[in-house]
Order: sequence, then structure tokens, then C-alpha cells
Amino acid sequence: MRNTALALALVPLLATATAVASEPEIDVSHLDNGLDLIIVQKRDAALVTIEIAVKTGSFTETPDTNGLSHLYEHMFFKGNAALPTQERYMARVRELGISFNGTTSTERVNYFITLPSRNFAEGMRFMADAILTPLFNMGEMVKEREVVISEYDRNESSPGYYLRRAVNQALYGDEAYRKNPLGERHVILSATQETMRDFQARYYVPNNAALFIVGDVNLTEAKVMAQTLLGVRQWRPGPDPHRPARAPLPRLRETKALVVSEPADVVGKSKAIQLAAHWNGPDVGRDERATFVADVWGTLAGLPHNRFQKAFRDAGIADGGASIGYYTQREGGEVHFSCSVRDGQVKACRDALLAEVAAMGQAGYWTEEDLALAKRNLRIMRAYEAQSGAALSHNLSFWWASSSIDYYTSYPEECDTVTLDEVQRFVRDYLIGRPMVIACLASPDNVAAHGITPVLLAPPPAGGEAAAAAVEQLTLRNGIPVLLRTTPGSGLTALEIYFAGGAAALDPARLGVDTLLLATATQASKRTPRDRMQAEFVRLGARPGMDVGYDYTRVSVQAPGDGFARAVELLTETLREPLLDPATFEQQRSARLAALENERTRPDDYVPRLVNVPFFHGHPYARRPDGVAETVKALTVDHLRQRLDELLVSGRMLVVVVGDLDRAAATKLLEAQLGFVRRGDFARPEVPAFRPSPPVVFEQRQLPGTYLYAKFAVPPPGHPDYAAARLAVGGVLRARLWASLRTEHAIAYAAGSGLGAFRGNFGVVSCANTKDPRKAAQLIAAEVRRLQEELVSAEELQGAIAQEETTAHQRNEGAASHAQGLGHAHLVTGSWRNHYELPLAAARVTPEDVRRVAREYLKDFTWAVLGPAEVPQALLLGQ
Repeated sequence: MRNTALALALVPLLATATAVASEPEIDVSHLDNGLDLIIVQKRDAALVTIEIAVKTGSFTETPDTNGLSHLYEHMFFKGNAALPTQERYMARVRELGISFNGTTSTERVNYFITLPSRNFAEGMRFMADAILTPLFNMGEMVKEREVVISEYDRNESSPGYYLRRAVNQALYGDEAYRKNPLGERHVILSATQETMRDFQARYYVPNNAALFIVGDVNLTEAKVMAQTLLGVRQWRPGPDPHRPARAPLPRLRETKALVVSEPADVVGKSKAIQLAAHWNGPDVGRDERATFVADVWGTLAGLPHNRFQKAFRDAGIADGGASIGYYTQREGGEVHFSCSVRDGQVKACRDALLAEVAAMGQAGYWTEEDLALAKRNLRIMRAYEAQSGAALSHNLSFWWASSSIDYYTSYPEECDTVTLDEVQRFVRDYLIGRPMVIACLASPDNVAAHGITPVLLAPPPAGGEAAAAAVEQLTLRNGIPVLLRTTPGSGLTALEIYFAGGAAALDPARLGVDTLLLATATQASKRTPRDRMQAEFVRLGARPGMDVGYDYTRVSVQAPGDGFARAVELLTETLREPLLDPATFEQQRSARLAALENERTRPDDYVPRLVNVPFFHGHPYARRPDGVAETVKALTVDHLRQRLDELLVSGRMLVVVVGDLDRAAATKLLEAQLGFVRRGDFARPEVPAFRPSPPVVFEQRQLPGTYLYAKFAVPPPGHPDYAAARLAVGGVLRARLWASLRTEHAIAYAAGSGLGAFRGNFGVVSCANTKDPRKAAQLIAAEVRRLQEELVSAEELQGAIAQEETTAHQRNEGAASHAQGLGHAHLVTGSWRNHYELPLAAARVTPEDVRRVAREYLKDFTWAVLGPAEVPQALLLGQ
């Protein structure tokens, strides 16, 4: 299940800053039982998202029911009258090709499925059965209660949880539970079938719900299907669950300053210092116009080149600048600020916040050009979100619950009419001199070292390593996004050009085309012959590079500063005017075929290929980036030209520059060399879960020893569990396997484990060239069990964290590796900032986290065995 606390913190925040340039046509109607029906026809993919949203969540709960919305969300995906068991439910999910999930937030609980549009009718029945006839099987509920509690435990293992809880308590006092969609333990653990039936009867009525259908559907058919399956004969209305209306949330009467340093076993392990500030903002129900102004204001404040961001970033007082914005709600809208304090400069960050907020209320802080850019960004963000039918559906259901569909449709025009005078008035009305909660999250050691106290944090009585901060985001005139990290005095500067998609999004008949394309194209252009191109790169001291993977294709060059511009010119010339002569193409293809034909001769390289066959069975990653002999033989120069034309569109490109190049020089160079790229969009396909088959593959080969290699599914980078899984698998387990198999028992040349960094991610466990594969398999299984059953010592975990820190520094040590890290993080996790967040996240991992992720992910291994004798499957699978 999606983490509902994160859904509260992130999803609506993104939704509140959206507007579209080309608005979808939204059909709004109502069934005879009061169910709202919202349909959007999207013909750009043969998909449909069916979503049911209910106006419930923590804002409807009481202290005795806080958590029932969340538990209900989990139980929605269990048995119902039509599919009474979890096995049948999941079988139907697979049969219909369904992707499903749900979220619980403060004012809405939503459930959604996305499936091929050819299965729309069956999908509607699937959703109707789930909403109308849940069984709330007590056995399933007992299990699911523990799942929800584990989600609760995960939140409590994060220092940020205690900061959010403390801020909410300060803002709302005894009513803080209404801002806690996660719920309370005792409510969740005591819930029964009767409890859930009562909750269903009150809130899960059609006149308190909406059905959203977004995708490749016929409007009339969708309406008829909705009425047939969810009309009054099937779903009877009930009393309005929100009558009588509850008293509004209390508004803050005075400023409160907090230092959060407990519990010491969680917060005490964090080296970071976080400063946060919250104000009561406008509510849709009380000051609707101000909510639009607040979104424009938040977008203005977030512009990376703007004064507010520079006040934190350029002053070197906050890592990564600052986050500020507004969270729209029908009841309880909030203005929020946060920053990661650098070098203990808490007071400097507080002073900068107060000074900049005060200045925002005066004329001249922003220009009309800034305002126009913010409005444009709001429209662009909304357009990007509307590309995905599922994302559009979620946005619509959020606005339906927290405001109205009319609010959503009027949003662009409302934002477009916001003036700078209104922005200044908003700041004066809601921020300057208004009561606020200002809080600092810091370990007891940092509290003592930096003298952090509530007195230090509190505004004056008058009322009145910064790595991420060095990265700038640019956009070329043709729409290509650019990440620029200026490092004055750097000896080398690197350029990375990424093309999203990779082999996973490629037609299987053309596997290997990207490898051949880049290997051939970068040899020569129509303007510069091959020999002169190579000689020029040598003269410049330039090193071109390329990489083709599952998620993206990359071409690069790095060079000393005095030759960098010319090196970029030569590289982009090969993309703009590639020669692609047949002779060079045949040379490259011959080399590629030779490598493919010879890969079986290198066991260390071949055994990972061997396990890929069952592990990637039916998955897009089964498409080898370097191709297979059959596809490579069939490729032609025309295929290369066609592929290059597909890649050279702004919507699938990302450019990263790291080195001694400032913004003006970088913009001038890149506009000149990449301005030829045409505008165009590219929607990356989702990466499905792995479904390996069979669990063990064996290839007999008369070798001196046996090779064992296993893969298993793990969370991708950017996932909350990634840092802990990386430490568990790539740190602790890796060291233990080496110590056991190599050092203590001396039965293998090498043994270890590690974690990938892909959108669809996997871990590996391996043992190379062992004389006793059975013993090796037993030792591997024993170390996995030990990691799952015993808490790793603090010293051992700290060693793994220290090694992760070293690795992070190494990634940033060189211009090229730094650029690759930023680009990879941006394309795989969705944000380049995660490149810098990983070591911070690793430092927060606890022994309990390591054991938890070991239990959750170190299972369902798919094995490859290469050698003279087969290893029993039961032994490999720990049976």
C-alpha cells in the first residue's frame, strides 16, 4: 500500500500547484442515488483509470475512530462477495491487467485501478463489487491490521514523523487527530468487522462519493455502465454523514516555538538539522480566492532563480535552498516552510525566513515577469500531470473532495488573474506578524552543540555542505531541461545528454540499435571525418562516452575547461549531422556480434545473463540494451537514422553539465549546440513488477568451479526503503558473505551481494567459482536468515553507513561521475535532489530498519547455476 502519511504530505501539495494549458474536457453528471460521475475521454493510450473517491479521512474521524479510514483503504483490496478470497481477487487483478492502489488523506480516501480499455466493462464490475460488497473477513482484517501497524512503525522510525506530529499538535491542539490520516494504533488494532460495517454505512454512501473514469472510453457507454452497476438499485443513498457540520479546526492564537529532539533513539541518530515553520492559511470554504493567490505565491517563492531561494542557497545557510508553499484544503489549509540547516546556522535561517517574508509584503520583491513565469509554470505543471490518465483522475478526485470540480476547471483562469498586489496582500493577511509554529528537529547532541532552544527559534517580540544549492535548473528555448552544477576552478567539465526510455521502452525487434547508433554516430559527422574527429578529441584532451541501459540512453563528453566548448560542439555535431557511413556501421556491428558470441566464454559475465532469462520473464527489462545476435544482424543504417530521429525530441532529453561553467556561458553554449532539437513529448511507460519463472535455471558446463547467482526484487532509488535495503544488502550482507565464504570457509574465490539502481529494481547475491556449491548455498541462506532474525550491531551498521558516505563522496569527486549521478537520479527517481539525499537517508537507518527490509525483500530469489553439477532447488530456495 502507498504510505498514507506521505500521501498527506505530498500528493495534495503537488495538486495545489497545477493548471493546464490545454484543458481536458470533463463531463460531470450525477447518478440517481447522488453519486457524482466525472468522465474524461483520453484517446492517447488504450488505458482507462477507474477511481472511486469518498469524502472521508481523518477530518471526519474522532479520537475513537482515528485510523478507520486508513484501515478501510487497506481492506478495500481484500475479498468481496464476487471475489471472496485474496487469491481469487489477485487472480482477477492479473487476468484483467490491473494496476491498483489507494490513498488516505485528510479529506479524501480514493481507490483506483488502471487497466487496458478493452477490459473496461470488467474493470467497472471489479470496482463495483469492491465498493458494494466488501466482506471484511476477520481473518484478513487481523492480518491487515498488522500491515497498517507496520506502516505506523515505519513512520515512527523516521525523525521527520516526530517533527510533523509536534507541529500538528502545536497548530491544532486536541483536534490534531483530524490532521492524522495514518490513525492511532489502538483504534486500528481494536477494529472489528462490525466496526467497519458501521463505518461503511455512514460514509460509504453514494451521496458522499464520486466515480471518476479517465481514459479510452465511450462517454455514453461509461455512463450506462456506471448507472447499471452503481445506480440506486445497487447502491442506496444514506443520510449526509457531514450533518450536522463539525466545528472548524481551531486557528492558532499565538506563535509557538518548539525543539524536537526526542525520541533520542530515532532523532538522536540524525545528523541533519531541520527547520520548519507553519502558518494557518486560507481555506476553500472561508477564503476561496486567497487559495488561488496562495498557489501563485508559493510558485513564485519556489522559482530557483528568485530572491527567496537565493537568500538561503547563495548565503550558504541551508542545504538545497528552502521549500515553501501552500497546501489547499476545504478545512485547514496551511502555509509551510522547511529547510535543512547548514553548519548549525539555525538562527541565520530563521532570520532569513522572517526577513524575506516581511519583504514579500512590499512592492518590488517580484516583477511582472516573475509573476508571468510563475503562472506559466503552473499551467505547464498541470499539463504534465494531465498526460497520465491516472494522475489526472487523482487530481480530479483531490479537488472534488477538497473544493469542487468547478474549482479545478476554473483554476487556470483564476490563477491567471492574480496580481502582484493580491500576492502582497496575501502575505500581509496570512504571514507577516501572524501566529506561526516554528520548530527545529535536531539530535540532543546538535541541540547542545548549537544552543538550539525555543527562545532561539521564536521570532523577535517586535512581531514583526550545500551540495543541492549549487545545482541550477534551466530550460532551453526548445524545451530541453538542463541541470547545471557550477564548480569554479574545476579542472574538467562534463556534459551528459540523456534520452529517456532505454531498452525497456524499445521495440524488441530493434534491440541493440542504441548501442550501434551511438558507437557509429560518434565516430564522425558529415562535417568532420572520423580521423579528424578522433585527432581533435585527443588534442582537446576530451573523452567521449556512451551508455545504453534499461531506463535511458546516454552520450557524454568531458574535457579540460579550455577545450570543453569545442568538445561539446564536436559531440553534438555527430547528433545533428551524423555521417553513419556503412563501413563504420559494419565495423561496429561486427564488434558487437563478436562480443555477443563470446560472452559465454566468460563465466563471471555470463552467469548474470543466465539468471536474467527467468528473472526478467515477461518484463520490459528482458530486452537487452546491447541486443541479441538476431536483432543486431537485422539492423541497418536506416534503422539507426530512424532511431536517432526518435531520440532527438526535447521531451525525452535531459542535459547535465558539471564543472567550471556559469549559467550564462552554459546557456549560450547549449542553445547554440542543441537548439536544432525539435520540441516533442515522450511518456515513459510504467515499469511493472517482476514475475520470474522458473525459480532456478541450470546450465551444465565443465568448469573448474560452480557459479551461483541470484536476483530478487527490491525497492527502487527514491523509495523510502531504498537506503535501508542498500545498507542491508550492499553493506552488511555483502561483508558477511565475504567473511563467511571467502575468509572463514575458503570455498569461493568471491562472494557478495548488492543492490541495483533501476526504476524496476533488483538485488543480487553471488558466489563465483566455488568447489562446494551446496555448502555455498547453505552458507548464503544462513547469512540471509541471520540478517532477518537478528538485529545488526550498531558498530556493524555504522561501518556500512560510513562506506556509503565514502561512496557518495566518490560519486561527486569527478565532474563526469557527479553529472552521471545527477542525471541518473533525475530520470530514475524523478528528482536530481535524491542524488544528494541518499547518504543522508542512509545515516538515518537503524538496526530495526535493516532487519525489517531484510525480512521484506530478501526472499523469492531466482537462481542461476553454471558449472559441472546441479545444485538441488530446495537447497537454493531454503526449503
